[in-house]
Amino acid sequence: MKILITTDWYYPAINGVVTSVLNLKRELIKEENEVRILTLSGNAHSYSKTGI
Repeated sequence: MKILITTDWYYPAINGVVTSVLNLKRELIKEENEVRILTLSGNAHSYSKTGI
């Protein structure tokens, strides 16, 4: 299944929202889902990091 999670906060910020989104993503991937995160950018650039 392909899943898109949208959030105002994401890595590299550290707070409860980010922790929850990362945990949700990790568990969904364990169940063999394809997970993408859509969030805001302060500088209009894409951010990509393997494993996050």
